[in-house]
Amino acid sequence: MPDQWWRLYQDPNLNTAVEQALTHHVAIGIVCRHCHNGHAALLGKGCRHEYQKPIDFIKTSETSKDRQMTSRTISTRMGIGSTAKVFQSQALLTSGLSLDETALILIRRGSKQVGYNGHEYHLNAGDALLVSADTRLDVTNLPATPAEGYEADWLSFPNHIIEGSDARALAISSLSHGFIDAFYHAVAAIKDHAGISDKVAEKRLEEVMLWLEERGIALRLNRVERLTQKVRRMIASEIAKEWTAEEVAHSLAMSESTLRRKLSAENAAFQQLLADVRMCHALTLLQVTDRAISQIAYDVGYESPSKFSTRFRLRFGFNPGQVRTQLIASQQAAIN
Repeated sequence: MPDQWWRLYQDPNLNTAVEQALTHHVAIGIVCRHCHNGHAALLGKGCRHEYQKPIDFIKTSETSKDRQMTSRTISTRMGIGSTAKVFQSQALLTSGLSLDETALILIRRGSKQVGYNGHEYHLNAGDALLVSADTRLDVTNLPATPAEGYEADWLSFPNHIIEGSDARALAISSLSHGFIDAFYHAVAAIKDHAGISDKVAEKRLEEVMLWLEERGIALRLNRVERLTQKVRRMIASEIAKEWTAEEVAHSLAMSESTLRRKLSAENAAFQQLLADVRMCHALTLLQVTDRAISQIAYDVGYESPSKFSTRFRLRFGFNPGQVRTQLIASQQAAIN
């Protein structure tokens, strides 16, 4: 991983034992004083958060299996933003992936291949991808090794889109320390509901947007939503609910026939949107949480895990369990 991604902020309260461990290149477990997440760190190469006293000493770097043993979830501040950490052990091509909120994704391990609008992007650890809401991408997350997997952090900007009609997905490289510091300060703010107010959290996300502006990239409020976006957002708000076209149409103050006609004009259909929102959210839960597949099936509106798995496989071309398992030769051959 590029060195500019990793700088250990040494808290003045770190005790002598920690300093000795660092001197002898011993990996230590330490805790971020902002978000209270535990991380493994080596001399000069650690999480970019600020750390306090050690919680444990270990002798080896963490593997993807070790990381998956920790509790993972999506952290959200309504109307402000969301964040999560993505782990994926297997290289899988995800076609037509749609994001319902603009997101900035920072790659930490492995690499990412993105197909968008006839263009192909390859991003390495240390690069970032900014994707506007309502953008469909073909994405392959490539693990660094089967043991280490693919790892990334993302931060969403609800109600914002990338300025410029043609700019829907942008690759960003050579990130400065200040840019990355701002990103992780925003991540910490989204997570720490008890210690950081909504107002401060908003300002930290605004700082990230200012760093994007330094790179010539502006985010603006999305004042005109397509009907497809409105329907997707409504479904996502209660994703396990038994939504009907009639109910959605009533909520949008139109008849069911008008809803279907307007969706058709945007090359969409209600049942297609309902299934896609559920499947895309299920994929996200597989990548960023430790929930059992049966629980994820229930969370996205399926009482039968087998029916969920069938629908998931039809949508993405692979089984839910493959997102969390080691590389398979057939999948790797398909990517090559």
